[in-house]
Amino acid sequence: MKTHLKILILEDSPDDVDLIERQLRKGGITFTPVVVKRKIDFENALKEFSPDVIISDHSLPHFNSIEALQLYKEYQQASRVLIPFILVTGTVSDEFAVQCIKAGAHDYILKDRLTRLCSSIHNALEKCKIKSEAIINQTIMKEAEHLANFGSWQVDMVSGKHTWSNEMCNIYGYDRPRETEMSFEKFFSHVHPDDIASLNAGFEHALGNLDSYAVDFRIIDKKGNVKHISSKQQINRNPDGHPVRLVGFNLDISERKKAEDTLKEAYQERVNILETIGDAFFTVDKAWTVTYWNNVAEIHLDMPREKILGKNLWDVFPDALPLASYTQYHKAMNENVAVHFEEYYPERKLWFEVEAYPAFSGLFIYFRNITRQKKYISEIENQNIRLKEIAWIQSHEVRAPLARMMGLVNVINNYRDEKMDLSDLLNTLAVNASELDELIKRIVRKTEGIRATDEEIQNIIE
Repeated sequence: MKTHLKILILEDSPDDVDLIERQLRKGGITFTPVVVKRKIDFENALKEFSPDVIISDHSLPHFNSIEALQLYKEYQQASRVLIPFILVTGTVSDEFAVQCIKAGAHDYILKDRLTRLCSSIHNALEKCKIKSEAIINQTIMKEAEHLANFGSWQVDMVSGKHTWSNEMCNIYGYDRPRETEMSFEKFFSHVHPDDIASLNAGFEHALGNLDSYAVDFRIIDKKGNVKHISSKQQINRNPDGHPVRLVGFNLDISERKKAEDTLKEAYQERVNILETIGDAFFTVDKAWTVTYWNNVAEIHLDMPREKILGKNLWDVFPDALPLASYTQYHKAMNENVAVHFEEYYPERKLWFEVEAYPAFSGLFIYFRNITRQKKYISEIENQNIRLKEIAWIQSHEVRAPLARMMGLVNVINNYRDEKMDLSDLLNTLAVNASELDELIKRIVRKTEGIRATDEEIQNIIE
């Protein structure tokens, strides 16, 4: 309680004012008084003086305590400040006293019993403090409910009374709690038809067996909107175990569900893209745990995704530790750089072209099977070797017998009119022709090998 109080005294009798002030000082209350007797002065004092306590007589000229109480209540609503209003008057009936208390007075004291005034002020100040704290807490709760989009509720299982907070009503499409009488029937009338059976079964099970219960379900609010609700409740029981009170809250998670659905759609779209690309693709986190593994990776490495997702990459492929991929992946991870390399994987007898890109979560890794391309390149290199051999045969071996044959032909032409034995020359010519024929056959055989290789290369390309 404040050590110094500002007390507004509504009284038209100076003698009574003096009695009140003397009793306050006698009771040890330090205070600053403002005394008024007219309505306009009372209104101004409420706004300008901001009293801590109001002491009012009942009957004044053209003004009374009932009117003062009304002004006092308006002031409290506007300022959100609770202050004690104590009626000090002459003899009044019990009915009038009850009327004053109902109107908002904290206490009434007869003027011939002022000794009770100080204790009445102390008690009223304490009650106002407690009530103010409760109001603040309720305000904070209402604001929290509104910001978090959740509403609280409770059910007295004995009386059957249902109490819903304002935000609980808002979630269900009602403007305020008193707009409709709440009940289990009203609650279940809003549950989505597809969720009623499971929700009712779970609720009955919780009432019979549990102390708390949590469930997600859908509702259709008063305006026809479908909402997703997450509900939690506490079940209070009597000594016999029977439920006597339910307390809980309902959280509107519609926006969260919408965001989750959007994320799921985006994720599925990404998965569809990654599953349809021709490259194998997988991801690992910074601990080398495999977080994604597409269908092409399954085929190339003969590893179903259910056997590798959530596993350490190197635990699943220990035979890769000596390979370049182990070094290159670590380089990408540790140095935060992209890497691109080719590698032969002995376990599968396949060549792969690999690209690894660092990401916030770990690595994105693409790889494609280039075994056929490698075979194609190898065949082209072998073909080039055979072509070089043919060129060498043509430039060296073919020219020798051909040159000898051409020389013999010249000899024969020079001695055509002379009678001479040409058998030796013809035999030599035949020998060189035979040698040339063998060389041509060798060239043909090598050419046929090249043609066969072309067919193989075409198959590789296709």
